[in-house]
Amino acid sequence: MRHSARRLLLATGVADQLPNLPGFAACWGISVLHCPYCHGYEVRDQRLGVLANGDAAFDFARLLLNWSRDLMLFTNGPATLSAPQAETLNRLGVGLVETPLVAVPHDSGILSGLALADGRIYPLDAVFARVPFTQTSDLGEQLGCGFDEWGLLKTDEFGKTSAAGVFAAGDNATLMRQVVAAAASGAKAAAFINRELVEEEFPAL
Repeated sequence: MRHSARRLLLATGVADQLPNLPGFAACWGISVLHCPYCHGYEVRDQRLGVLANGDAAFDFARLLLNWSRDLMLFTNGPATLSAPQAETLNRLGVGLVETPLVAVPHDSGILSGLALADGRIYPLDAVFARVPFTQTSDLGEQLGCGFDEWGLLKTDEFGKTSAAGVFAAGDNATLMRQVVAAAASGAKAAAFINRELVEEEFPAL
């Protein structure tokens, strides 16, 4: 079946690629969280873990110190932090655990900590994790849209992609993954699309 339109708005979202770690998926979005701006207030001043490594771990840990000073970084293997990064986190009181993880013990999505390969269970109230994601649709690729280094659709401030007549809004084009942000970007793109269509039909004198 073929469809045609003068403009196309892609609001297809992304799909998180969760690690194969027992308990992780069951806790995702409940006590294993991706965004401190979405969930930080609810877990403020609690025992928090960060599951990340390298530059991403350093940036994420510094950010989360705004919500809790009881913070531990889990790199799930040897840390790839630079010496200055490790020194800074240590000075800020952020602990470091390099022991690989084996599970996320939980009760109906509420974790009790992180289980380590050496048999320890590190008690925590919540964990923040950065996981990779993929586009849920290949329409952008088929239409020749450009993508950034994160794999997101490149757009201007009005949601216009590099492909003529194609716009994008929501999670497929931004790291700011919030409902309010997605709705706002969709509204802005829709208004701009309407403006373009009006100008085509009723050219300025």
